[in-house]
Amino acid sequence: MRLWLGWQSEQAGPGARSEWGSICLEIAKQFKEDREKWFKACIDLLIKKAKEGQRITIVRPVLGGTAEQALKAFQLRLASLMLYEREYIPPDQGQDFADLLYAQVCGTELDECMVYVRRYLEFKTDFGALTNAFCHDACDYITTSKVTETEMNAVLLIVLPLLYPTHMIVASVFQDKKAYSYSYCLSYKTFVFLAARNHSKFIKHPRVLGRWNSRFIS
Repeated sequence: MRLWLGWQSEQAGPGARSEWGSICLEIAKQFKEDREKWFKACIDLLIKKAKEGQRITIVRPVLGGTAEQALKAFQLRLASLMLYEREYIPPDQGQDFADLLYAQVCGTELDECMVYVRRYLEFKTDFGALTNAFCHDACDYITTSKVTETEMNAVLLIVLPLLYPTHMIVASVFQDKKAYSYSYCLSYKTFVFLAARNHSKFIKHPRVLGRWNSRFIS
């Protein structure tokens, strides 16, 4: 299995090989916590929308199976982009680090997760297409039927609170203080791209704007 992520310059410090085990273990631990929190929030929102009269079908309200595999792959794709941009690992060691990170995050489901990883890799840096693909995969697990636009829009409403912590986890384990503001900007760029390109209603949602714009616009 080759998972080379393409880092381009050597950087000493927190990315030293002697720290890899603890770094990857901590990333995997925090990713797991975020997956569980995000999926619960996703189900809670879908239930709320259904009670409001929207046509939403919830068949699988518990995280597992393909949803967890897709979530792991999505987190790893975001982490890979972060690692590439911030150059935490020397290029000649990138493959070894990637193998360890993927093994820690995916656990016994590595082969299953790689199906989603390879799919998400096809989008390169197209965050809009990547996020839409992930949301579709999550909805497909939850509803077990053809995903509706209503269900997709509901999941898209809360995808940003998953994207931002993923970058922050990576930044924190590598002790990269500068990446905190970088993560905010990257998350906001994704938010605007999605809203402008495919989901005009998303950007107008007052709860989303109130929660996130205050962090980016002052």
